[in-house]
Amino acid sequence: AQRARIYGQRDRVFGKENLHEDVLEFLKAEAENRVPPAMKDEEGPWKLLAWLEQIQPTILMTDGELFASYSFRLLLDELDPQNLRDSTLALVRRALQAEHEHHLRAIQAGAEATEAALEAQIEERESMVDTFLEGLADSDEQRRPQELLEELSGLVHLPIRLNNEQLRALNNDPASLEDPIKEQIVSQISTVFVNRQAAGLSMRLGEPITLKQGLERLEWAEAIRYLDELAEELFAKRYESLAGEKGQLLRELDLLLARPEAQKRDASTIIRILNTLPLARRQVGFDNKTHRAQTREYVRFHYSYLAAQLLTGRDANWVQADVLEHLEDALEALEETWGNVEFSRISQNATSLADFGLAADALGADARNALVPGTGVLSQLTEEQRATLKAELGARHLTEIFRNVLVKSITEQWVDYLTSVESLRVSIGLEAYGQRDPLVQYKTKASEMFQTLLRDVRSSVVSNMFLYRPRSTVVQASEAAPVEVAVKAAARSQEAEQASSKSGRKRHKKR
Repeated sequence: AQRARIYGQRDRVFGKENLHEDVLEFLKAEAENRVPPAMKDEEGPWKLLAWLEQIQPTILMTDGELFASYSFRLLLDELDPQNLRDSTLALVRRALQAEHEHHLRAIQAGAEATEAALEAQIEERESMVDTFLEGLADSDEQRRPQELLEELSGLVHLPIRLNNEQLRALNNDPASLEDPIKEQIVSQISTVFVNRQAAGLSMRLGEPITLKQGLERLEWAEAIRYLDELAEELFAKRYESLAGEKGQLLRELDLLLARPEAQKRDASTIIRILNTLPLARRQVGFDNKTHRAQTREYVRFHYSYLAAQLLTGRDANWVQADVLEHLEDALEALEETWGNVEFSRISQNATSLADFGLAADALGADARNALVPGTGVLSQLTEEQRATLKAELGARHLTEIFRNVLVKSITEQWVDYLTSVESLRVSIGLEAYGQRDPLVQYKTKASEMFQTLLRDVRSSVVSNMFLYRPRSTVVQASEAAPVEVAVKAAARSQEAEQASSKSGRKRHKKR
């Protein structure tokens, strides 16, 4: 029955002309499965946005416009196109503040978890020391103090140092060494954990930090308090350097808004500005051959923290409906994009409507008969007819994408399921020796695995349905000029660099 159901579904995929409704059902089921649990979990909004960003990133359409991902859609709702400079700057400041708050919470939570691990390790090592010293007190064997010290260090996995008097006490009065040894253990383990916390802080900042001298001699609570204060201080400096009144982002935002292409204050322009602001370049080295600094692009801040903050606390039903509506709009945008791409591709060599295949049937018989053959068929099409033809081409191409995704997902998941079932047969046979009914066990677990299979197929389809997008190079002719200018400028720059390096080599030869 399971095999017949899977094969029947796969046959329907091949035979059905339009798969849009089936895909929408998958979207609805996946949204119902993910959104409500995510809104109940503290970290749920992060996971939900990460999943949405993965399955539907920002789509570049053929007219140069952008269809935003869900995270960017949330950010766009916070901006005022009429006052773009101030609202964008306020959004960036909120994004930085949200990121800093998230990092501070993570540092504090990490410190609490680390403190529990620290106490457990100290307690374990101290217990080892007690056992070791008790064994020495009960033993009548006289061993070399240095040998005993090495054994103790190996036991606690820490270098223990004792002076000559303390070494002699290992044989004479081992109980007197309990406090000095335990103090060293606490100090060394605390130092390791404090350094780990400092390394974590440095990683979150993305730059090295300088710790004050003697930090390892502080108590754990004092060291963590110092790191918390240091984190707040560093985040405040970072905020001021990036988003302050004389910060980098304010200057860069003014430069971006002053560009001619930024005068069109539409959603696509705003998305491009928002995408550009977090990026910067830092010097990572120097090339002695070209006498040029080597730089690397890095991200100064992320919007994801603010996006998750905007989603937190909203009604789960509203979020589910909003996510579903956004993904449906994304499918329409993708369909429109593919329609334009296919129409442009076929039109290059088309001599009649027959070249458009079954999509031409959408125009109707009367419209097709009214066209005069051999006199530029495409030029006779009205704007409405062109739009109809593009829509049909997009719908058919998107259906083929859905068909490929469905067949691939069903086939791969079905093969994995059969492999798992074969393993189940072996394990169930072994369980039969434990006086369990193998047939009942097999049917129960196989049924659970089949339901998992159906969920995996649905998740795989939803994860890949937006994957197939036109290449960014497929744009209208109106956008070719700026691209061509940029390419020529880059070529001239490269030629200038080569000429400069050649002349430099000649000068070196003369020397």
